[in-house]
Amino acid sequence: MDIFVEKLTPELFEDMVAFAMEEPYAMGGGGHFTIYKKNGDQLIINYTDDKTPWNELREIFTDVKKMYFNGPAANEKEEEGTIKFGDDFTPTHVCEGYKHYYGGMGNHFVVKEKYPQIIKVLDDYEINVKQEGYDLMSFYMNIDVSKYLEE
Repeated sequence: MDIFVEKLTPELFEDMVAFAMEEPYAMGGGGHFTIYKKNGDQLIINYTDDKTPWNELREIFTDVKKMYFNGPAANEKEEEGTIKFGDDFTPTHVCEGYKHYYGGMGNHFVVKEKYPQIIKVLDDYEINVKQEGYDLMSFYMNIDVSKYLEE
């Protein structure tokens, strides 16, 4: 179930399995940070809003302070049409304990490594994306993580 967050609290990040990060001008909306909870809920934070600003989100979810989101990570394939500005381009990187998936057009999905069931599902799907042109971003945006944690 999608729940739009009006106030940032540390409790929002309890039982978090993964999160989606849309860069401010990402395709599909931009400016959203979605928390995927063990029970299947998706908590959507608009970090460009005064009620739930990026700086406050970073203070509460401190792991994100160690991460940088800017297109694909250095070890990920750039899709056709990726634009990099300047010679000092810093690619996306996440901190230890997380695995990153780039959905293209400024969209990111990050899974806690302590949930290998979810990583396996995404890795398997990513193989199909490369072979058959499936849309990874649509898949992870609609994933119910609780379904895979039960197995």
